[in-house]
Amino acid sequence: MELRFNADALEVFALASHDVNPLHMSEGYARKTAYGARVVFGVLGLLECLSRLRPRPDQQIEQLSVDFLGPMFLAVRYDVEVVQETADRAKARVLDGRRAVLRLSARYGPRAEPTACIWPAGGARSRTVPFELADPPALEERELTGSYAPHPAAFASLCERLDLDARGLPAAQAATLLATSYLTGMELPGTRALLSAIRADFAPKPAATAVETLTHSTLAKASPPSAGGAVETLTHHTRVESFDPRFSLLTLVSSFTAPPASLADVTASVFVRPLVARSAPEALDLLLPASRRLEGQLALVTGASRGLGAWLAEALASQGCTVLGSYLHAHAEIEALGARIAARGGTFVTVRGDARDPAWCAEVRETVLRRGDRLDLLICNACPPLRGLSIEPAAVERINTYIAESIAMATVPMAHLLDLVQRAEGALVVISSQAVTAPPAEWPHYVAAKCALEGIARSAARQHPRVRTIIARPPRMLTDLTSTPLDRGDATPVETVAASLTRHLLSSPEAPGEVEVWEAFAT
Repeated sequence: MELRFNADALEVFALASHDVNPLHMSEGYARKTAYGARVVFGVLGLLECLSRLRPRPDQQIEQLSVDFLGPMFLAVRYDVEVVQETADRAKARVLDGRRAVLRLSARYGPRAEPTACIWPAGGARSRTVPFELADPPALEERELTGSYAPHPAAFASLCERLDLDARGLPAAQAATLLATSYLTGMELPGTRALLSAIRADFAPKPAATAVETLTHSTLAKASPPSAGGAVETLTHHTRVESFDPRFSLLTLVSSFTAPPASLADVTASVFVRPLVARSAPEALDLLLPASRRLEGQLALVTGASRGLGAWLAEALASQGCTVLGSYLHAHAEIEALGARIAARGGTFVTVRGDARDPAWCAEVRETVLRRGDRLDLLICNACPPLRGLSIEPAAVERINTYIAESIAMATVPMAHLLDLVQRAEGALVVISSQAVTAPPAEWPHYVAAKCALEGIARSAARQHPRVRTIIARPPRMLTDLTSTPLDRGDATPVETVAASLTRHLLSSPEAPGEVEVWEAFAT
């Protein structure tokens, strides 16, 4: 059974749940993360998976276990595989090709008397902006007590579209799952949350006594039960059970009640996405003392708003070079970069546009010509957001698209500007990766693109013999792309790579006319 997500589905879920975490709702924010694009809400994914199971008109879920094994994205085809369906159990997976991105297991019991839900207009929650967790996170002994209600119209639309009640998930219980999305995405840990697992127990039990506690926000008190016994809001008591700093994994335990009845106990495992702290500009001075050795020269750095591109722009400017920095979306980041360079006496000019666009590259050419008739350095650094993919039919279109876009981000600027670099007898730098010699299994598209770019650079060197051609193969760097616990440990600081490459540019080529493969990025 096919499953696809679109932006409208995310909008409806965000309205229904009050979870407006920017990883899911802001394209600009999500592009700066390791995921490179908006991530589908985990709870929306599990509800979509439940909707593909067979109807159970006389049953309801008593226990639900969900593991989120990988992020899901918009406009990607996923398949729901029903692994098992028996009288009282169901198991299913959401697959991206052969890779499971979600695993679900449900145990069913007899259906209880239906509970009427009359949610207040607009719902109920304590936050409209996600909580910003400090780094390192101070999570021990944190507790929240308050009330929650989904947005009534959006929630009703979601439940009706997915026919959740017929799949054994009555509205009150479904609301606890949306509350879990809200609590993790907006309260704890907030902005940096990504769900890893949910364990929900919906078995009937006596209501727990609410625990009053001080929290990091002022939470509304639950409404008393109405005269007719209808649920108006859910009361929750949420506490931090544990935090494992090795894997940045937070475990929250929530008890949900609709006075006087208990609805669910939910344990949520949440990955707290690490922050990538940018080193101070002064860190560059220790690696690369400022000089005027590139004074009078002009460089273009594509993809200059963050990561290696931003540090290369700073490093070149510190040597007296005038730097044109390209960017597409990250306006705030490019402005901050320009301010840092200006504060240190450098010259930085932003050129906004898509490196794949021939019209934009033609405009950049005119910009260069207005400044003279030469371009001394062309650094092809831009690349698309990277996600893991397998070589299989479900992923082949995404693999081919990634390769084509990666190549275009270098070849289009080269086609429009290399003659100006040759006129200056300057240098072309193509940013490749050490992944070409040690390919990660999940990055076939990335490895293929970098290998192709290296081949193009070698051909370009033959066509432009007066251009110094450098293929740079950085190691894994500490950037937003590697902001996961497993990747951060052996990652090299970006400023170290930028300083090392800039020092190499300042040196004379060992073998003039030969393509240089530069991998020596030690301090």
